[in-house]
Amino acid sequence: DFLKEINDSINKHKIPNFLPNVKQTEREDSYNRRVCDDRTRFLLDKKCLNIEGYSKIEICDIYDKAEKSFIHIKKAESSSSLSHLWNQGVVSEQLANSKNKIYRTKFKQEVSADVPEKRKIYYGIIKDTETLPIFSKISLFNTIKLLKSLGKEDDDIKYFYIGIE
Repeated sequence: DFLKEINDSINKHKIPNFLPNVKQTEREDSYNRRVCDDRTRFLLDKKCLNIEGYSKIEICDIYDKAEKSFIHIKKAESSSSLSHLWNQGVVSEQLANSKNKIYRTKFKQEVSADVPEKRKIYYGIIKDTETLPIFSKISLFNTIKLLKSLGKEDDDIKYFYIGIE
C-alpha cells in the first residue's frame, strides 16, 4: 500500500519530455548550454550564488521565461545525485520565497526580469530508462510534500525524463 501511494502520488507530477534528448557523449553542462536560447530559455547552470549559510547555490539550471519554470537537470547516476536534484529545487524555492536580495538580484541580472511570484519547478532527469530507484521515489514524494508546504500546487511541480540518444 505504501509503495502504491508513493507511485500514485509522484506519477501525478510526471510529464512528457519537452526538451531534446542528450547526445550519448554529451556532458550535462554542455547539454544545458545547447538547449538555451537566451530569449525564452536562459542558462543559469554554474552561475552560483554565495549566500550566508549556503555555498554555491544555483537558482536552477535553465529558466524558461515563457513557462515561468525553474528547470533543474541532473544525470541520474545514483540515488544521491537525484537527492541533490530534488534538494536544489527546494533550496531555490525557499530562497525565492524569502525574497532574498542576493537571489533576486542575480536572477534579474541573468534573465532581465524579476523572480515571478507564480513559478513552476521542473525536474529533468537524464536517464536511458524511465524508472527511479525506490529510495529516489520516496525522496521525490517527500520533496513534493515539502514544496507543497511552501505554497506550490500540484501543477507547479513536475518531473520528466530526458532520453539519451
